[in-house]
Amino acid sequence: GRQGGEREGPQGKSRPWKRGPGADGPAAGVPRDTVGCLLTCPVGRERPAAREIIGQLLDAYHELCPKPEAAAAAAGGDAASKLKAELGALKEEDKLFHFHLIGVKGVVYIEYRPRPGESQPSITDLALHYARKVQAAKQLECRFATRLLPVQYTCFSALEDIKPLAAKCVEENFPEEGSKAGPEQVTYSVYVEYRAATKIDKMQVINAFAHLVPETYKVDLSKAARTVVVQVVRNTVCVSVVPDFLAMSRLNLRLLAGIPPDGPVPKPKSAGEAAGKAAGEAAGEAPAGKQ
Repeated sequence: GRQGGEREGPQGKSRPWKRGPGADGPAAGVPRDTVGCLLTCPVGRERPAAREIIGQLLDAYHELCPKPEAAAAAAGGDAASKLKAELGALKEEDKLFHFHLIGVKGVVYIEYRPRPGESQPSITDLALHYARKVQAAKQLECRFATRLLPVQYTCFSALEDIKPLAAKCVEENFPEEGSKAGPEQVTYSVYVEYRAATKIDKMQVINAFAHLVPETYKVDLSKAARTVVVQVVRNTVCVSVVPDFLAMSRLNLRLLAGIPPDGPVPKPKSAGEAAGKAAGEAAGEAPAGKQ
């Protein structure tokens, strides 16, 4: 039987966007010790927004990390072997992304579960890859997605928990030897937002990170090369380090696509775009007008 809110697609096949277990319970929130993305969307559209963006993240995953069956096909083998490899890949794909309703209106958490022991794109790689595609094409395939914010680290929203997380984050993302970009210093900023959370002093949060960044890096609040993105969501702190975050409109997909803040998402204009949309709907994306 289905577990954890798993939904079924055509012919009884499970879709690759299981809803996390307990997502709607009284303890709803961002599950700690996970990686994923916070997705903002119109209130009441959390589920369809999650399904739409998971389809795009899967596409980004396959573009950055070829499907396992592709390697099997390249290596040869009979039809049965290729079919077995393809079925195995589909099962693995089904485990990659799960969405969680976190008890915050207009926000949903997309958990990313990469296969252990393999070299795979990070959640930040995936989010940036899709955001850059949207920016280049000026086309947003998702009707409800607004901002897509990677989450690499999580902890309880208390300063004593944030400080060790900050130490780990800075150690992994701001090495001394990486502080130069040619003759220029690498610039950085710390960006903090609160979502249905009791506010911890903002400057204390910023300083928890900034005081640990080596002095060879330079603060730039307008066009930093790297931004420590801190989202305090209920009682959980979510952190990522995102290249070109400010230049990429703080990963607001609508702005990257050139869509006015309150404007509708334009329909695909070409036959190719329409075919891509139809393929997404066949994979389980909710068709327009049937939410």
